Amino acid sequence: AFAYTSFFARKYISLRMNPFSKETRLVMRDTPGLLFVKLFHYLMLLIDKWFISFLAMGNVGALAYGRLISFLLVGMTNMQGSFLTVFAELGIDLERKNKVFNNLLSLAIFISLPTSAFLTLFGRDVIAIMLQRGVFSSSDTTLVYYAIAGFAWSLLPVMLFGPVEQIFQAQGKINLLVWRNIIGI
Repeated sequence: AFAYTSFFARKYISLRMNPFSKETRLVMRDTPGLLFVKLFHYLMLLIDKWFISFLAMGNVGALAYGRLISFLLVGMTNMQGSFLTVFAELGIDLERKNKVFNNLLSLAIFISLPTSAFLTLFGRDVIAIMLQRGVFSSSDTTLVYYAIAGFAWSLLPVMLFGPVEQIFQAQGKINLLVWRNIIGI
């Protein structure tokens, strides 16, 4: 896979590139901040794992199922992945950037709020149909429902988190991301 990718990327890779060029300095300027953002992300995951270790048997599975079911639409819309490229390619056209951001916000609201309401109102029935068989009892259904009810109302911020973070990256506002992560811990 590396050789295949390298073969097609060869026209973009130059060993004669000046390591002190303006473009290289711009990338290197943002690197420490992006490393801190990723470091804090993994630190938050570690803290979550530590808190989860105190839960009773069955609750960890309920949280995992609840999170998976709640954030299924977030993964299906793929708002997390490709927004950086779209936003960066718009250049300095502020009007088009505002339109893209407004469309993103509208899509996130359009998908997340009805989904949150549906999962809160009918989540127990959905879980019973999907999972309640064999060893998965009605008390397990209740535990997963409580997890879904908690996760459901975080869909809007979760859907917006990735794209907004990518907007800050595209605009070079890495320090803002670092401070958001520090305060988030």
